[in-house]
Amino acid sequence: MPRDNFSSKTIEQLAKSVGYQCVRPGCAQITHFYDTLTGSMKSAARASHDSAASGGGPRYDASLTTEQRKSYENGAHLCVKCAVIVDIDVERFPPGIISGWQRKAVEIRNQLMRSTSPLQGINMREAFSATELFIKKCNSFMIDYYESCIRIKDLNSLHDFLRECYGYRPSHDFYGQYPHIVNKQLQIINTLESISKLFFQRDIRLVWNDRDNYRRYLSQPIRFPRRDDEIAINEILKKNIELLKLRYDDYCNYLRELKDIVYNKLTPINLMEW
Repeated sequence: MPRDNFSSKTIEQLAKSVGYQCVRPGCAQITHFYDTLTGSMKSAARASHDSAASGGGPRYDASLTTEQRKSYENGAHLCVKCAVIVDIDVERFPPGIISGWQRKAVEIRNQLMRSTSPLQGINMREAFSATELFIKKCNSFMIDYYESCIRIKDLNSLHDFLRECYGYRPSHDFYGQYPHIVNKQLQIINTLESISKLFFQRDIRLVWNDRDNYRRYLSQPIRFPRRDDEIAINEILKKNIELLKLRYDDYCNYLRELKDIVYNKLTPINLMEW
């Protein structure tokens, strides 16, 4: 089967639109440099397909046309490392994720360009205060891992927080301003969205209230009158428990790193070198 590869023009559009930086939240690796010896630009990047360029590839969608698979909307500009990761760990990066990164990266870059406050004029105190507010909001819904399951104390607060984060941009009162803080906040938001989607299945109820009044995801197999139902649902349960644990670990790591920046007062990176 022939591959529906991006054209040279589309590859360049993906890279230029995000300033030659990897669009994966938390990475932002510069992907191009100027070689003074040859007088040309060198690249360490990949134009990655959201839906694979050919059958059998990661996230392949047979319903797309050749033009759609080769289009800008089906791509993302990633560094080599991130391009490999998203293609070998497809469960963690399902369809729509990496093309969504591209859109968000372009949106954030355009907003920063239109902002009345230039990057070099960022006030550290304001940035850290906004980030502290973000952390406080994360703490409000009380998510934890207890007795081999994920549980959430205040589900409404989580949903309110995710609605508030929709279209995350500099006008939000908890926007961290510094690029590395913003990327960490985006990682947390994306992870919480994944947890929320996994936590609730529309076709099956796997969530219940425990004795501490937490909303808790089932951690034990379920018995059903029909054997086929039992096997199918418990397969979903097993898979979701594993994914939820991975997402929860990611969330804890990202939040801890963000707290280290704010509460240990780590020196922000030099914006002119970032």
